[in-house]
Parts: sequence; structure tokens; C-alpha cells
Amino acid sequence: GRDGISGFHPSDSGMDAARRSGLAQVEDLVAAFRARSSATLIIHNVDAPPRPVLGILDGRVGTGVKEIVGRFNLGLLEMARRHDGVYIADYADLVAEAGRERWYDPRMAHYAKAPLGQDALSRLARHYMRYLRARAGRNLKCLVVDLDNTLWGGIVGEDGVNSIQLGPNYPGSAFVEF
Repeated sequence: GRDGISGFHPSDSGMDAARRSGLAQVEDLVAAFRARSSATLIIHNVDAPPRPVLGILDGRVGTGVKEIVGRFNLGLLEMARRHDGVYIADYADLVAEAGRERWYDPRMAHYAKAPLGQDALSRLARHYMRYLRARAGRNLKCLVVDLDNTLWGGIVGEDGVNSIQLGPNYPGSAFVEF
């Protein structure tokens, strides 16, 4: 073929049809769940495989796996907006944040058919709890801090407003970030 892969050209329409079918199935499940319960529903998106079948040619001979996964994840977000109490947890971002090698544990994939490592399970549980605490109204409402040397460097009453450290350069940048 034109890209050096003779005889193998994944069908864009086939990949996209599979994506649409998967999203329709998820939406049907969400609708069935919502018809029976008003409970919070958390669905996590999907992480692209670490090595697409076509390697560096992913996306060169049609719609690539990473692109389809991205479109699928976007479709999940759009679907969640149509249903009250449905949230999409960003699983792909959690994997990226932790690092794929630390997230997955091939031993657990064999032992328990669950490829996540212990650290990944803990992170995922904490991530889910953020949604549940917010829905239960148990999230932080007020944070009281001393402004001097917390929100800016220096003490306004002693150093004056023009002498505080707050801006794009260190140490002011650390206060801006906070």
C-alpha cells in the first residue's frame, strides 16, 4: 500500500461505527440505570493502548486507535451532559499522571484478570471519592488563611503594599501558584 502496509487498511467507517456502537450501548445502560435510580453514576473514560497495533503508523492508514479513543472519550462527556447525576472520571488522565508503567501491573492481569497495581487502585478510589464527597455536599466550603506570607510574600503592615512578593518571578510566582 501507499504507506508500506500492503493488504491491511483499517476501515475508517468500521472504526467509527464501532465507536458509535459502543457509545450507544453505554448510553442505553445509563438510561436504564437512570430509569431505576437517581444515584450518582460515575463512568470512567478509557486509556488508549500503550502500543497500537500499527505502531508509528497509527493514524497514517486511516483513523488511528488513539484518535478513536479520543473521540470515544469526548462522546462519553457529551453523553454525560444529557443525563443528570452522570459524571465521567478522567481515567486516561489518571494513568498519564501516575505513569503507565506504574499504573498497570502485569502480574495482577494474570492473577486476578485485573491489570491495575495497588497504587492505581488507591488513586482511582480517591478520585471516585472526590465525586461522591461533592455530590454528598461534603466538599470544602471555606478555607481561612493568614494573608501575609501565605497569599503573598512579606507583611503588608510592615513592608507596605509595594514591597510584597507576588508576581511572575520567584518567590512571588510560588504565591501566585498557591
